[in-house]
Amino acid sequence: TTTTTTTRNQRTKEKANSTTQQSTSSVSPRASFLALIRNTEVMVATSSVAASYAFLGFIKPVSSMVLEEDFGMSIMNRSWVITIATAALFVGTPLAGILADKTQKSRLVAAGMSLMSLSSIFFAASRWLHTATTTTTTAMALPILCVAMSFIGFSLALQRSAGSSLLADLVDKHGLGSYSLAFAVADMADSLGLILGPVVGLTVSQFFGKNVAALLLGGSCLVLVPMLIAIKDSSS
Repeated sequence: TTTTTTTRNQRTKEKANSTTQQSTSSVSPRASFLALIRNTEVMVATSSVAASYAFLGFIKPVSSMVLEEDFGMSIMNRSWVITIATAALFVGTPLAGILADKTQKSRLVAAGMSLMSLSSIFFAASRWLHTATTTTTTAMALPILCVAMSFIGFSLALQRSAGSSLLADLVDKHGLGSYSLAFAVADMADSLGLILGPVVGLTVSQFFGKNVAALLLGGSCLVLVPMLIAIKDSSS
């Protein structure tokens, strides 16, 4: 009986999705785009993309500056440290994809945003430790900065894998029509983040320092966490 009920529920859901897709297929691209940007949950999801890429756009060039100024690293050694983020993204992406099929996607994106915020704290802590007077704490500065880079990579892995699936679920959930337009809005958000992140971050850095700028952009990621957790997707 339980199996029969589950099968009926699945068929009902598939039928509802099919009906929704048919009803939205005739909607114009302009109307579909407006529906996407007016939907609160879609905007929260795309804002998380903008916030994470804003932090990324700021932290990568600034990390290179810090590695040169604070640690006296050559350009080759600096590239190895910054590549830690890319390596973490490479390793984390398939794992994030597997988790996205088994876990609530909005919570995975929220976890990614929390990691991005945590990386800003580690970045600031690394610079504070570097200025410490004891040899032990100074020696901890570079490893902590490397951990911050790894957090960025794993955060982006969760954002890309779970975030794309979440957007697709929200299109179905609200009958918004076009997956392609939803992904286009997300691409616009990451481009906006890459534009605003360096501009805002470097402006703040000039007046208050690199640590404050990193914590400010990292904090913007943390603000979105409760709003992401509140989103109910198809895996809920």
